[in-house]
Amino acid sequence: MLNSQEIAEKVRGQGKSDLILAGSHEGRISLHSKPTLNTYTTRAVNDFLSFAASLLPPAKYHTFLQLFRFPVPTVSLSSRIYDSVSKVFEPIDPVFDYEFSSDSDKEDYLRIRDEEMIFDKWKKNGMEALKSNHNSILIYELPEVQEGDKPMPYHYFLSIEGVKGLGVDDDGNIEWVYFSVGDGKFAFYDDMSYTLLDSELVISQIPHDLGYCPAAFFWSENLSSDSNVIKKHPFSEHLFNFDMLLKYVIENEWLNLYARYPIVSVFAADCSFEDGDHYCDRGHLKSSRDDSFIFNDAGIQECPACSKHTLTAPGTVIEVDTPSPQNEYTDLRNPVSITSMPVDLLKYNNTDIRERADYLFTSITGIGSEIINEQAVNEYQIIGIFESMERNLIMPQRNFERIMSWADKTFCKLRYGSTFVDCTVSLGTKHYVLSSADIMSLYTLAKSTSMSDSVLDNLQDLYIKTEFRQNEKQQRRELILIDLDDFRHSSRKEMDYMLEAGVVTPKEYLLKITSSSLIRRFERENGSILLFGSKLEYNAKINRMREIISRYIEEKELKPEEEETETDLSNNNL
Repeated sequence: MLNSQEIAEKVRGQGKSDLILAGSHEGRISLHSKPTLNTYTTRAVNDFLSFAASLLPPAKYHTFLQLFRFPVPTVSLSSRIYDSVSKVFEPIDPVFDYEFSSDSDKEDYLRIRDEEMIFDKWKKNGMEALKSNHNSILIYELPEVQEGDKPMPYHYFLSIEGVKGLGVDDDGNIEWVYFSVGDGKFAFYDDMSYTLLDSELVISQIPHDLGYCPAAFFWSENLSSDSNVIKKHPFSEHLFNFDMLLKYVIENEWLNLYARYPIVSVFAADCSFEDGDHYCDRGHLKSSRDDSFIFNDAGIQECPACSKHTLTAPGTVIEVDTPSPQNEYTDLRNPVSITSMPVDLLKYNNTDIRERADYLFTSITGIGSEIINEQAVNEYQIIGIFESMERNLIMPQRNFERIMSWADKTFCKLRYGSTFVDCTVSLGTKHYVLSSADIMSLYTLAKSTSMSDSVLDNLQDLYIKTEFRQNEKQQRRELILIDLDDFRHSSRKEMDYMLEAGVVTPKEYLLKITSSSLIRRFERENGSILLFGSKLEYNAKINRMREIISRYIEEKELKPEEEETETDLSNNNL
């Protein structure tokens, strides 16, 4: 283990420039992601406002500052983007596998994962860290007092702002980290121990057997090859576009302040007001005795005659020179004219902002802000929606899998020691990237454009898996009902047409349009369709159910007198 002098030498020999740049980069992302502020976000705000000031005249910049409010308008766009990125935590085929040499230790860990809802916490805390602390460091520690026969390690996110020193190898692994813990004390963690220092004096040193530093970058993707400290966020390549969108949204609100009201221009006219003691000087009163302005509680007193010449509604009045020999009578406009903002200009600003927002949303998520639109007209484009969204989840998934695997591994090594062997964490190859409502809209679109049954089958199956992903029993029930339906994509109207055309038999027609009643009768007589034929192979189960339901239709084909007798008997049984 290192002594205090060796620790001090390491810390003094490590540069801080990458830490500062990482914090600055994180702050710019935070500005557009979070409604709250931290130190780095405040710096980002100052940087953004300086950028805006460089593009605006001083008077206009003053108004811009008045309209700058928190949370900034781009936060709502970011929120929708993060909702899409969070689909990485809704995998269809996840893999979480843990290998122990002790069955009891494995059972213990799986119990902890379940009770502590580890996966749900990663979905919540991981996404929050991505929004404002993607350069943070995950620290694993041991409790000061152990309860039970095994330690209960815990982790937390250390903001890059709190890091005072950092050693990182060529592969991006943290070799040691030095940070403040408050009250003038500092922590130094490396691959051998947890060390606590007061200034440069070692207070305590607790060894661990991890073989590596109990600290790891939350996000592993580097922004560039020049640094393995500054991490690449999904927004990193788009920060200029976020800044420009924010600037234009604020300026568009500024435009709305006056564009909705007319500009009224009138000929300037000298006011002849004079009451002996005062006279009018360009709308304000002066003293006839010494030509000084007259003041009241509100400031310089307005001329009572000029003050009557105001608008009766919101707007702006400007005065223009009257036609005269001095200006060669060039301004022969109407004495009073009203100027309105061109509608095309107003539409341009709104359209430009919308297109900028759509560009950002599409670039980061892989889809447009409107998932279902007239562009999705064939099966290749529908398939492309899913492929594009999955493709854009690759980068965040890779980063989340790495840190989740590291966290599981570190927890298990600290708690179980050598009985832990290895773990596999995979967030799957496919995800619930669309809501069930969006999938149903795609299904309806695909059906209306006569796409192939294979596309319809896949969309309907995916709809069921998405709609009932939290209810496995209902999901299995819906899939069984589909397998019992020979005309799963045909509507009642389409069945009517096929019966009339002789494409389907009356029996097939009745099976389709009365399927709900037939299934209810089946379950009254045979129990749940989930439990029926549980000892049979699935195909045999479906075939057996078909036979029974088919007999119900045959019973409906009784002769009229037999049907009447059966009805009488049923009434007598009531």
